[in-house]
Amino acid sequence: MQISGDDKLLVVQPLVGIGDMVWHKPWIDQLIATNDVVLAVKKSSRAQDLFRGQLSEKDFIWIERKIRGKKGRHDGVLGQWRLAQQFRQTGAKRALILHHSQSYHRAAKLAGIKTIAGFGYGEGNSSAVMLEPSDKSIHSLEKLPKFWALNGWPAPQQGWHIPIEKQDQGSAAAWLDEQNIPPHQFLVLGVGAMHPERIWPAERFAALIALIQQQRPDLTPVIMGGPDEKPIADDIQNRLGDHKAKEVFLPFKEAMAVLSMAGGYVGNDTSLLNIAGVLGVPSLGLFSQSPPLTYVKDLHHLDVIPQGDYGKDGVILNYAVDDVLAWVIAHL
Repeated sequence: MQISGDDKLLVVQPLVGIGDMVWHKPWIDQLIATNDVVLAVKKSSRAQDLFRGQLSEKDFIWIERKIRGKKGRHDGVLGQWRLAQQFRQTGAKRALILHHSQSYHRAAKLAGIKTIAGFGYGEGNSSAVMLEPSDKSIHSLEKLPKFWALNGWPAPQQGWHIPIEKQDQGSAAAWLDEQNIPPHQFLVLGVGAMHPERIWPAERFAALIALIQQQRPDLTPVIMGGPDEKPIADDIQNRLGDHKAKEVFLPFKEAMAVLSMAGGYVGNDTSLLNIAGVLGVPSLGLFSQSPPLTYVKDLHHLDVIPQGDYGKDGVILNYAVDDVLAWVIAHL
C-alpha cells in the first residue's frame, strides 16, 4: 500500500480515549499532509478538536460502537452494514485501519474498498505488512512506529502538536483575568480518571493544595476535570475549608487553552496529563496502572513504584504528598 496518494484515504482509529488519539496524532498528521483523508473515530476521542484546522466536519465519520460498554448504531451485523455504507459514501479507494479488529476490515470490504491495510485482523489479505499477533498488547506509542517501519514508510517529520485557536485563547485569558490568576503562575491539578485505581485520593490532593498555598503563595492551585469529575473536586474543596482552590470546568477547547497557559500540571494518568505534556507544560504524572510515559520531554514521573508493581491494586497510594510537593517546588 502507498502511504500517500491523490485518491481518498479512509483512516480508522476507533479507540475511545482522548489520550489514545493524542498518541496517534503525529502519524495521522502525516497521513493528512500527504492524502485526502476521511477519519473514522469515536466522538469521545475529541478528534474534531485535536485536528482542528486540518480536517473539516465533513472529513469525519463518527463510530458508534462499543462506547465504554454501551451498544451503538454500529454494533452487531446490522451496525457493521451501516458503517460499511458510510465508508462507501466517502468515495475512499484505500483504507488504513489502525486497530486489530476484524469488524472494521469487513466493513471496508463491504464498502467496496479494494486496498485495505492495517495492524492485522486475523485475515491474511492486507495490502501492507501486518503486525505479529503478539504485538496486539503493546502500547500504541510502540505499535505505530513498528507498523510504519515494517512497511518501509517514512516516520512522521513533525512531533506532537495540539492546535489552540485564538478564540479559545481569548476565552482562557478572560477566565484567568476574572479569577485574578496571572498566566503561567498556576498549577493545574488533574483529579479524575476512568479507572478508580488511577485516582489519587481526594484527601491527598487537598493536603497538597494546602501546602502549596502555604509554601508557594505565588502559585495558584487550579482543579481541572470533566463534568463527571465534579464530585471529586467537591470532596477536595470540602476538605480545604475556607481556603478553597480555584476550579476550571470549561468546555474542552477552552479548558485546553487554559491548560496551555499553566505553569505546571500534577495529576492522574489521564488525557489531561498527555495534553499538558504535549502542550509543553511541565507535568508530573501519578502513574499507577501502567508504566510512566516519556514520549515528550515535559512528562515527568516519580520512581516510587517498583516496575513489577504497576497495575496492582492500591499502588497509587505510593505517591506521598511530600514527594509530590517536592517535585512542584523543584520544577515550577
